[in-house]
Amino acid sequence: MSNSFSSLGSPRDVARILFRHRRKGAAFFCGAMLLTVIGLIVCPRTYTSEARLFVRLGRENVTLDPTATTGQVVNLHASRENEMNSVIEVLRSRSNLEYVLDKLDPAAKQLNAQERDKKLRKLQKDVEVFAPRNSTVVIVTGEAKTPERAQQIVAGLVEAYGVEHLRIHRTPGSYQFFDEQATLLKKQLDGAEAELRDAKKRLGLVSLQERRTALQQQISHVEKQFQENGAALAASDAKIESMQSRLDRLPDLLVQQLVSGTPSQGLSGMRQKLYELETREQELLAKFQPIHPDVIAIREQVREAKAILAAETPLHGDAAIAVLAAEESLADSLHAQAETLAVQLDDLRREQEEFNEHELLVSQMERKVTVLDASYTAYVKDLELARIDEALKREGITNIAVAQPATFSPKPTSPRKGLAVAAALVLATIGSLGVMFLADFLDPTLKTPEEVEARLGLPVLATVSHVRQGLLVSH
Repeated sequence: MSNSFSSLGSPRDVARILFRHRRKGAAFFCGAMLLTVIGLIVCPRTYTSEARLFVRLGRENVTLDPTATTGQVVNLHASRENEMNSVIEVLRSRSNLEYVLDKLDPAAKQLNAQERDKKLRKLQKDVEVFAPRNSTVVIVTGEAKTPERAQQIVAGLVEAYGVEHLRIHRTPGSYQFFDEQATLLKKQLDGAEAELRDAKKRLGLVSLQERRTALQQQISHVEKQFQENGAALAASDAKIESMQSRLDRLPDLLVQQLVSGTPSQGLSGMRQKLYELETREQELLAKFQPIHPDVIAIREQVREAKAILAAETPLHGDAAIAVLAAEESLADSLHAQAETLAVQLDDLRREQEEFNEHELLVSQMERKVTVLDASYTAYVKDLELARIDEALKREGITNIAVAQPATFSPKPTSPRKGLAVAAALVLATIGSLGVMFLADFLDPTLKTPEEVEARLGLPVLATVSHVRQGLLVSH
């Protein structure tokens, strides 16, 4: 066997090999293409159906939505990725595949666990679920031997996911729970409010703050009056003591002022008239004799004025007694007022102590009402959210929308004839060339003068040409 490949030195040698083994190459090419055509005819057709689901971002259950309750900042990218992955995993779940299998093949329910698992694995291979990058759309595809079955597989999977999605995103019995709790809290709240109302009515309280302010103002006013009374009483006692020791030495006019409080206008006028009469008497005595009638007349007037003034002016002792009696009466009044103020102050302080006890009781009741009202409000809000959630569940409303239902495509997706023929042409061409070169490599004959000279070590003197099948071939 000669190394024909090592003797390939020019395109002429390549052309010679191709021409020499053309039948072998053509036979291989035709056989490969024939096998491809037979394979395309014999290979079973596969049909594909596709559905698209649009996922709105945000949790399904509104009561668990972090943007609606806690107000926390949510990483939107992480939330989108997590939610999309969750949707894909639920779509691929075994429960959905079992739903589709039982719907398409009711007899599969009677199979044993091994046979049923085998069918489920086959169905799982025929289903593909994925989400394009940076998208909120989930694509569901299914393959089958008929377009009808492929469509049924995808439609069943989407339907099963809708049911499963409603189930896993909602808490069973939440509406009944919140309804019971809200009713119970309403009864407790009504009872607490009734107790608070009765307590305020029994204690005579309307507003704790207003009552405390009014009571403090009353106590402050009485304490101020008590202090003022004490100061006035001390001053009165000191005045009485001073009067008792000095009243005997006071002039009559000052005593009279102490008795009346102010100088008497009548007495002052009488004294002024007496002074004028006495002055007139001295002037007449300077001019006339004492027996003169004018002098006698003026003396009579002076005597009468002195008698009247003496009758109007109280005695010194009586005036002092009157002054002390008035001051002692004032002191007794101040003492009585002090006792009354002390009793009032004691009553107010006792009332303040009772109010402090009542305030503690009422504050506890008000705090209980406040807590129950806050809890009741929160449960009513949750009850409304649960009611909305029940309505969404009843109507089948979710954050998943079917953007594209399962498609029906009568055109098979495999085998792909165009691609298979193109690949067969390329492979057949390469294979036929390989066959021709391999045949030439395995041929033991000497084909060129160079091979003869290299093999025998003798020079080639001449070549003889011959004709085969109408073609001229040189050897």
